[in-house]
Amino acid sequence: NLSNEQNPDKDSKDDNGNVPALKKQKMEQPCAIPYLSVVPECRKRVQRMTTLMQTEDVSIGDLVQLSTSFHPDRLRGVVRFIGEVHALRYTYDRIFGHNYFGIELFVAEGDNDGTIEKEYYFHAEPKHGIFVKRNKIEKIITLNWSVPRLTIDDVIHMQQFGCNGKIRYIGKLSGDDGSRPDPECIDYGIELNQPCGDNNGCINDVIYFSACRSKFGIFLTNRYLSDLVVTRKSHLLLCGFLRQSCVDFIPTDILCAMRQCFSFIRIAYYKRIIATVKVRETDKKVGYEVYDVFNMDNQIIGPMIYKPVCSNHIYDTTSGIRLNSDDIFEYTQLLEEMAAAYGVDGGAFSTALKKNSLYDVSGLRFVPR
Repeated sequence: NLSNEQNPDKDSKDDNGNVPALKKQKMEQPCAIPYLSVVPECRKRVQRMTTLMQTEDVSIGDLVQLSTSFHPDRLRGVVRFIGEVHALRYTYDRIFGHNYFGIELFVAEGDNDGTIEKEYYFHAEPKHGIFVKRNKIEKIITLNWSVPRLTIDDVIHMQQFGCNGKIRYIGKLSGDDGSRPDPECIDYGIELNQPCGDNNGCINDVIYFSACRSKFGIFLTNRYLSDLVVTRKSHLLLCGFLRQSCVDFIPTDILCAMRQCFSFIRIAYYKRIIATVKVRETDKKVGYEVYDVFNMDNQIIGPMIYKPVCSNHIYDTTSGIRLNSDDIFEYTQLLEEMAAAYGVDGGAFSTALKKNSLYDVSGLRFVPR
C-alpha cells in the first residue's frame, strides 16, 4: 500500500474497515515512554509515537519460539534482523508488508547462514538462519531490554530533525569492505516524513529499504536512540527506592520486598522430547517434559528442567543432574545447589516446583543449555 508507506501516521485497515490486532494504534501527539516521564531532567531527543509497548511487538535480540505450523519441534532462536528481504518479496501480508524476521536458530534446522543470494542480512552458522513472517512466531520467550523496544513500522519523533520517522530496517549494516559489523551496535533505518535525511534507504549500492525518496532516509544506531530503552522491572524497583535521597538506610519491609522480587522465579512448560539410550546394545526410548525457568525480568536463567514421563528414565545416565527422591538427604542437598544456580534459596525454589507439580518427582533432572 503505497499511501501507507508515504504516510507513516496512517493505519492500514482490512476489507471490513477494522484495524488489525497486531497493528499499533498511532496517537496524534508524541507520547514519551514511561522511562522518559520519570526523568524530567532528561533531554527528550526521541519520542515514540505509538501507545504503550504491546506484548506482540517483536524486537531485535528477542528470544522467540516459532509456531508448530512452521516446525513441529517448536524451534527457538534469537531475532537478528527485521526488514525487507529482496529475494523473498513475493510474499506479502497486510501488517508487515514485505518485511521478514531473520532468526538465528539454536539448532541446525534452518536453510541459510543469514545470507540469501549473496546478500548479507545477519551472521549465523550454516543452517542456523531462517527468515519468517510475523505469524510464524508463536511467542516471545525473553525480551531484549538492552536496546529500544522498536519494530518495523513504529513511528518515532526525531527532535534533531524536527519531524517524524518510520522504522523501516533493524539489523547490522555490513562494513564498506564487506566485513562483519560491530557486534555492539544495532542499526535502524528510518524513513522521515521530511527531506532531512542523507539517503533513500540505499548505502554503498546496498538497498536496505525500498520505496523511499531521496533525502528521506537516515540510519542511526541504538546508541542514539537510547532515550527509548525501556527500563526492566528490577531496575525500576531499585530506582524507585534510590531516588528517595533523604533515606540513608534500607527499612526492613523494603529490604524484604526487594529480596522477594529479586529472588522471584517462574517455571513454565516448553515441550515434550523423546531421547534414545542404549541398554545392553538395545535402544530404549525415554520421554521428558521440558521446563524453562525465568527471573522477574522474564529472562531465561539456569539449566532446563526435565520431568520424566516414563519409567525408562532410570536407564538414562547422561542427561544432566538427576534428583533421587529416595534419599532425602541427597535430595535436599541437590535441591539447595540447584536453587543457588537459579539465584534463589531452597524454599523459594521448592515453592516454584510445587506450583508446577515438579516437587518430589522421582528422576527430575537439571540439564545445561
